[in-house]
Order: sequence, then structure tokens, then C-alpha cells
Amino acid sequence: MKSSFDSMKFLLLSANIYNLDDSNVSDELRAYACVLDEYYEKIKTMLSECFIDTASSYGLDIREKILGAIRDDLSVEKRREQIKIRECIDGSSFSKEKIEEALKSFGLSSFEIVERAQLYTVDVNIYTTHTDAQKAWIKSQIKKIMPAHLFVNINFT
Repeated sequence: MKSSFDSMKFLLLSANIYNLDDSNVSDELRAYACVLDEYYEKIKTMLSECFIDTASSYGLDIREKILGAIRDDLSVEKRREQIKIRECIDGSSFSKEKIEEALKSFGLSSFEIVERAQLYTVDVNIYTTHTDAQKAWIKSQIKKIMPAHLFVNINFT
């Protein structure tokens, strides 16, 4: 990619009006180019933070705030993966497989789901060594995504 200065210089030279060799016009172009290049970098960063696949800092933070809590303790790739899973949860996402995906989106890997359809109950047994604060957060997130008609038993072992 050409710098802003090179692009402006090329266009002005092709107009055959300006002498850009060590002139005031050339100095002004350099000054404008510095600011334009700076803005270009900011816009490039903004655009990359708009999409989950390219976000690496505040783009992930914003989406995680909307979905629950910022998970900066995880790698960028893991955060992206969890956000994608969470954003796909909707009203039809409560088959056993979809609940498993949702649990994985909270960073859980070892769990068991027991469905009791006649009682509208789901038992979620989580095998983990999380702290009490982390367990409370996980529990609150699971309750947020489950439909109101289901009673969810969450057990940590």
C-alpha cells in the first residue's frame, strides 16, 4: 500500500501543475500525510475490532460486556470462539447439544447434562475446580440463557 504522501504526490504530478521537488507544496503534503496515515491506522483498527474474527482488544471487550463479563483471562482465539457460540443462542437453542455448546461458551469442558422432560427440569453437573466467585458467575450465566419454563439444577463437583 502506498503512503498518503506517495498517493497525493502521484496524483498531483500527473496533473502537471505543481513542482513538488523541495517545495512548500511538498512540505504541506508531508504534514497532511502524517495526519492521514494516523487516521488510516485508527480506522483500520476500528474496522478490525468490528468483526469477531479480527477483533483482538476492545472489540472483544464490548461484545463480552453485552454477553456477560469480560474474559481477558482467556486467549484471544478462545474468547472469539466463546463469543461466536454465545451469539448463536436463541429461543430454539435448548436441545441437549445446544445446551452443551452454551456451556462450552462459558469456558466449561467437563460437565454432564441430565434431562428430566416430564418435570421440565435439566440437571447440569459441572466437574471443575473454579473459585466460588467463578462458580457464581457461571451459574448466573447459565440461568440467563435457559428458558423460564425449565427448572435448572446446577451442581459443581
